[in-house]
Amino acid sequence: MSSQSPYVNKTLSYILWGLGCFGVCGLHRFYLGKPITGLIWFFTFGLCFIGQIIDVFLINRIIHNRNKFLEEKEQVEKILIASDTKESLLQRLLPFPVGNKKNQQMQKLLKAASDNANVLSLGQAILITGLPADQVQELLTDTLRKGIARIDNEPESGAVRYYFDI
Repeated sequence: MSSQSPYVNKTLSYILWGLGCFGVCGLHRFYLGKPITGLIWFFTFGLCFIGQIIDVFLINRIIHNRNKFLEEKEQVEKILIASDTKESLLQRLLPFPVGNKKNQQMQKLLKAASDNANVLSLGQAILITGLPADQVQELLTDTLRKGIARIDNEPESGAVRYYFDI
């Protein structure tokens, strides 16, 4: 566990356990994340106080397990927040949303352009991406509209080329 203060306070856990001596059993179990046994302890006076006595010996392990669980939960939440932040950053930076089939096709086209020195002809795009000609043409038109690529003729042959700004 980290050097920060514990997630579950050991002193408070023992104080709540001590309330069992006054007839309020099971509060420590609620505090330590065990609500079902907390209810059982509460309505049976700590299983006729036997469960309350056993908890004196188990409370340190219960506290340790609860703190470990809370620490792992915090780490998972940090990872999820970081991945969510990265995904929203990608959404803002990319000129098209990520995730659907058309976007995967667009990424395939951009990867093909990247592998060919950022220049493609319609035929090369069809060949490399493996997509039908009409889909490739639609994707290339989208790239032109969004400013990802520009269209020009090759100086020597006059062939139409798409120059990508990647």
